[in-house]
Amino acid sequence: MAEVIAQSHLTTYVVSGEGLGELAAKLEKTAGIDMVAPFGTNLHVSGRDDAALEAALAPYRNEPSYTWGKSQPSLEDVFIDLMSRARDNFQDAA
Repeated sequence: MAEVIAQSHLTTYVVSGEGLGELAAKLEKTAGIDMVAPFGTNLHVSGRDDAALEAALAPYRNEPSYTWGKSQPSLEDVFIDLMSRARDNFQDAA
């Protein structure tokens, strides 16, 4: 399991706060962010390029309504990322 997570090359942040649905909608359209997924009352936001992810999150990091924390990606994060990329590949083939 640890090897699968390591090979994903994901960096993950967990964000909590008010209006996470709106935030997720914005982040999903942002370059440098590869995965946004709700986990209970939090969002997991991940990317494979650390610098691009940091730049993408920068506009939101100081908003007082959000609390951000860097986290180890979970197996669920990796699975969601893989499934979202598989869906894109399938749609591209159509």
